[in-house]
Amino acid sequence: MKKSYLYNMWSRLSVTSAALLLGASAAQAQITAVDFGGDYNDGPTNADKTSLAYENGDFDGEADTDDRRAYIEIDSLFASIPDTNGVGNTTVFNAGAQATQMDSTAGTPGVSIYRFNGSNTAVDYLQVGNSATIGNGATINDDYPQSLTFAPNVAKANFLNGADDTGYTLAFDAAAGSVTAEFNDTSGVFTVRALVKNGSSWYISDTSQIGDGTLSLNGATDTWYPYAPDTNMYINAGTLTGGVLGSTLTDIQALGLVGQVDAAAGQDANKPRIQVTALSASMVQTAVVLAVEFGGDYNNTNTAGSWSPALVYENGDFDGEADLDDRRGYNPMDATILGYNDDTPLGTNLKFNVGNQVTYFDKTDADPLRGFFRWAGSGTTADSYQVGSGATNDGVGQIFTFVPNLSKADFLNGYDDPSYALSFSDADSIVIDTVKQTGEVQTVHAIVQNGSDWYISATSKVSTGVLAINGFTETWHPYYPDTNMLIPALTGGVLGSTLTDIQAVGMVGQVTEPAGQSGSIFRFQGLTVRMDQTLIPLTYGGVFTDTTNTLALWHMDALNASGKVDDDDSVVTGRNATLGVSAGTILVDPAVTPGLDYPDPANADYGKCIYLDGVDDRLPIANAALAIDPSALRIEFWAKSDAAVAGQYIFDRWGQILVYSDATGFQVRVYDASAAIQDHYARPAGFDPTDWNHLAIEVIGEDLDIYVNGELVIDSATISGGMSTTTAKTTTYFGMRYNNTGHFAGYLDEVRISSLTPPAPTLREFDTPVAVVAPTIDGIVSLGEWGDAFELPMAWPDLGVLPNVGSLSGDALEATPSDISAVFSFKWDATNLYILAEVTDDILIKPDAAGSAGYPDDHFLLGLDPDVTDGDIAASVFLTEFGINTNDVAAAYYNGNAIANPALNDFSNHEVEGSIVAGGYVIELALRWADLGVISPVATDMIGVSILLFDNDVDDGNRDILMKSIGDVTIPSEYHQVTLAGAMKTFENYISQYDVGVFDQPTDDPDLDGVDNHTEYALGGDPSVSDAPSFQPTSEANAGGNEFTYIYNRRIGASALGLTYTVEVETDLANADWNTGGVTEDGAVVIDDEFEEVTNTVNMTEDEKFLRLNIN
Repeated sequence: MKKSYLYNMWSRLSVTSAALLLGASAAQAQITAVDFGGDYNDGPTNADKTSLAYENGDFDGEADTDDRRAYIEIDSLFASIPDTNGVGNTTVFNAGAQATQMDSTAGTPGVSIYRFNGSNTAVDYLQVGNSATIGNGATINDDYPQSLTFAPNVAKANFLNGADDTGYTLAFDAAAGSVTAEFNDTSGVFTVRALVKNGSSWYISDTSQIGDGTLSLNGATDTWYPYAPDTNMYINAGTLTGGVLGSTLTDIQALGLVGQVDAAAGQDANKPRIQVTALSASMVQTAVVLAVEFGGDYNNTNTAGSWSPALVYENGDFDGEADLDDRRGYNPMDATILGYNDDTPLGTNLKFNVGNQVTYFDKTDADPLRGFFRWAGSGTTADSYQVGSGATNDGVGQIFTFVPNLSKADFLNGYDDPSYALSFSDADSIVIDTVKQTGEVQTVHAIVQNGSDWYISATSKVSTGVLAINGFTETWHPYYPDTNMLIPALTGGVLGSTLTDIQAVGMVGQVTEPAGQSGSIFRFQGLTVRMDQTLIPLTYGGVFTDTTNTLALWHMDALNASGKVDDDDSVVTGRNATLGVSAGTILVDPAVTPGLDYPDPANADYGKCIYLDGVDDRLPIANAALAIDPSALRIEFWAKSDAAVAGQYIFDRWGQILVYSDATGFQVRVYDASAAIQDHYARPAGFDPTDWNHLAIEVIGEDLDIYVNGELVIDSATISGGMSTTTAKTTTYFGMRYNNTGHFAGYLDEVRISSLTPPAPTLREFDTPVAVVAPTIDGIVSLGEWGDAFELPMAWPDLGVLPNVGSLSGDALEATPSDISAVFSFKWDATNLYILAEVTDDILIKPDAAGSAGYPDDHFLLGLDPDVTDGDIAASVFLTEFGINTNDVAAAYYNGNAIANPALNDFSNHEVEGSIVAGGYVIELALRWADLGVISPVATDMIGVSILLFDNDVDDGNRDILMKSIGDVTIPSEYHQVTLAGAMKTFENYISQYDVGVFDQPTDDPDLDGVDNHTEYALGGDPSVSDAPSFQPTSEANAGGNEFTYIYNRRIGASALGLTYTVEVETDLANADWNTGGVTEDGAVVIDDEFEEVTNTVNMTEDEKFLRLNIN
């Protein structure tokens, strides 16, 4: 069924504008976070001690429950400190206190004094104490040991000098005295330690002070012991274990002291007292690195309710009543929401996935409606995403649920790296800011996807404002949004600390509307998420499998018809990193070889392995066929040496990384960014080189990890500047050094090389599109003639950098793009394969017209394998040299290499034309499929292509530069794998180039300029930008005549793209019968590689006439 897209030239268009606002980021800084001390006022202020709690238990660590304590929680607000004298320092404390009686539960311990005291003193103090009669029914029993513990502390929210900023983490300043406290007029056996809360965990310092005086310590170098004041504040110094260095505490949330007075049985415990006169702490403030950060003024666009992705409707049991009488309309969780431009730019998250659901309970005969669904940025400094219910709820109650979320692939600051597992930071790791909710009941929870499972937070908020959750300590309950997005009953929770494979985070906002109410709104303007990254552990047991990150995988189980080891490209098809095998090298089957076991675990699935004799055996592969990213690389294999010998080459990628055998392990040599050599010796205990051993090398940036048999032997060794990005040779070898020395004697199996980041597409494979315009083979490149072709560039140094997979021979300093470079264009139709070579060559040395070869003069060699399924067999490819000869005409020279088939190179039917142009030459080819042995080419057929580009600047019989587009031209399996494809300039390919989210259908209008996507495609618009005036048809009345000129843009080769453009006329819109009467197409002028400008004349014999452009 054809669809018609009408462009009415009188359509009214609007353009919205966006303002720019620049932001700045803060740096790390040292800061005084806590500073208490001085003369704040002259009056005491008692704190609340009437809420003392009591319990029996084991508080002295004697593994019994015969102790009793009275306590105030550590986060209880202490006495307020009015700063009437204007000291200007810390005035807000929390303070825990605990009076403990050991070995008896008969007494009732308590606290008599719990206050700030400023009365008549120049030095005010925090104070806690006891006396014989302390009120609250408590009395001290001197017959048993007693203890009084005081834990004043300042929460981060009350830190000074901006240290309370949640956008920064805090750590101790690594300086003497970074934590200091003073005490005065204490009584009893008094000991004080510093107290810190890091994340949600409390610690106390190893350094302590006994009696009056000063406690001073370096917070970063001190040892800090776990402390659990929520269950017991009493400190038994003899049980302090599990200490950590203060430098590891990088998320400080509170800072204070723990003072303790102990009295033995029989001692006077009537008046223990602790007085703190000063407390200060210096910290280092570092900007928080967030995995998710949304919020701010991105732009001034307001979509005004234009988002309308169609809801999917279904009946079911959505209210949990075990019936099927509910109805919902929804968009799935992974639907892509349209993200508008970050005009400011803030550089943070803007685009979300979003699920949303509108639900009727107990009603299935009508569809619940969603109202607006939009981005709001207009006139606000805090932009937001919004969703609203429909205009009616059809007489019954309804609920609408909004579930915006971001996938790991969209996380910021490197948190999208797939080689790392993600977990929540032990902090306020999720902060959600909702600014508007209307409806009967409004609820917001956080959500997280761990692995493939979704969870919803136990903590929620039922009004607008900020919801802050410590994802690490939070309880998370199962959530099943794929079947029902409504907030479920919260059962079966797990701790956030167990969620260690986070794949997505977000929120669920839900509004309930009673019958008769409609127009409810949910809007959020902020989401931040803090996470921790952990390198995914290496696993090595079992036969390796191909993954999307695999660059090459050789099982060593069989040789192909050419005697090589095929790459297992079962997932990444077409990768085809074939591994060469030297003559005489053999495969060995452990199942029938006495004394040869399978790699551990002993498993016949490993199949065969390969044996290298240590004399001349080797396994080569061209570097061009094994392109690696040296900043994110894993190399792994199993090896078994014949003897404990050092210095044999197992792996050689000279100039980047080498692996040698070693009598007690493996030696790994890495070349850093400056080509300096770094040697690392991985020698685990008990290593026997004559056993099967697994080696894995991981390079991530400047970090090098080496595993032997799964054990991390070299941990984060530093490679200065990272591994070298260039190699000194063109071939990688297993089993020897590049110069045929240092051969390895032993067995190899299961060799896999992987990228630790998602692999970027390379030009090892590409599609060649079907021609929408058949070129004229005349050696002249006309505008619009090759705009529908795929372009393969060849220029140094880009040729050796992904996605290119080529290489260079000769002096790189002479191989500048202005000296020698080229772009090769490819397309096809049912008759021909078309190839255009546009070669830049500053000095043209022409092949002899009377000669039989292009070599060594300026030319290119084209290798073409019409059948990639036949492997590397002789006389199977088209192999011809092309150049502009001394007669200044294009010449083809058959290359007589054994791989070439002379029958394919017969130019009696192939076409070749060329010309000399400024700075180089052009050659156009039309190679007939029938003469290449291809009878009926169809889309999805695959051919192989390889190109060598030669440059000779001095006519001395020697070539200067040779560029290869890919590996060895004499080995067809190393060619580019080229798939015959459909047209390149289709609507689908066009729309995929633009950021329009879910609004990618022909009738959508994501830029709100009044022109749908298909019309913008047909006329040359940008669907993500309101640009209609730039491409709309133009018209004018012709002077002195009854004619009207109408001009529009048309895609070149429109008919091949399935497009027809028709100018239609009508005189009566009320009774429209659009037709082409009086319309004449006068001609078309090519304006660029994709479009031509079409001029039409319209006869104006009537008083008025309406025109339209109909695009089918």
